[in-house]
Amino acid sequence: MRINVVSVQSGWILTKIAERIIANAPEGVEMRTVRSPRAGENNFYVDVTNCYFQHLGGKEVGLFTHVHANDPKEIRPVWYTLDHIIHMSRLSRCLFLDNEFNMLMRKTPVDKVTHSCKMPGEVPLGFEYKKPTIGIFQRGKYEGKGFNMMRRFVNNSAAADFEWIFAGDGWGPVAEDLHFKTKVIDHGDSDLIWPGEYKALYDLVDYVLVPSKWEGGPMGLLEAASLGKTIIASRVGWVGSEMPVDYTFSPGSDQELGSILKDIISKRKKARKIVENLSYKNYAEHVINCFERIR
Repeated sequence: MRINVVSVQSGWILTKIAERIIANAPEGVEMRTVRSPRAGENNFYVDVTNCYFQHLGGKEVGLFTHVHANDPKEIRPVWYTLDHIIHMSRLSRCLFLDNEFNMLMRKTPVDKVTHSCKMPGEVPLGFEYKKPTIGIFQRGKYEGKGFNMMRRFVNNSAAADFEWIFAGDGWGPVAEDLHFKTKVIDHGDSDLIWPGEYKALYDLVDYVLVPSKWEGGPMGLLEAASLGKTIIASRVGWVGSEMPVDYTFSPGSDQELGSILKDIISKRKKARKIVENLSYKNYAEHVINCFERIR
């Protein structure tokens, strides 16, 4: 099979998408860049909006990025003369189908184009997943600070899905137990100069955890909120009243804390799985399958 890939002459992203699809063409398929589509041949448009203007008698397939302003009025009738559209998103596909339905309801003639959805893309090396980091910026050791709860929590499977930073005296036993499962940085009060070195540790974390069982403030909330950090906190002191936070749990409940962290990781892994399965090899194969289905 030979496919002409018609792409924009300017437009860095679309040009690169076209180049990478061509570079990953499966064995036995010739994909070549052309400046203009060829009449009576297989033409693949990257993208439809900028490159497709009429059906030329062969098989016409196009990558469609998006509908301008998400407005169905921007969908040109000529696009329905394509044999197949590969949409970048379900949103685009739905707008096309809804618009087609409305045209039929108005008794407007419309060619029947088939549709599919496929995300083009591939994440290069160097974008490897890194465990998110949780910081605790208060003293440990005491029951009221959540010390015993955290000693229980190290046995929760969710603990190993994160890296940990402790800034404050008394967390040693918790940090030592976590060291067996994940990366941990542990600093006591005398190890750090406040505020600069504390601030440097805040910059390393994705989440700030307040594990207290009872508390007046806690004062660390002011620093975390000022830096815009995502806060996970037990419902003590200011939490949820004077200071809204992102996630809360019952004081002393290591089970509830575990559920929050598992939910966070679940969402991250779900998004990562989608990205991991993206490749231009798979996309090129999808393009070939579309041409084979409409032949």
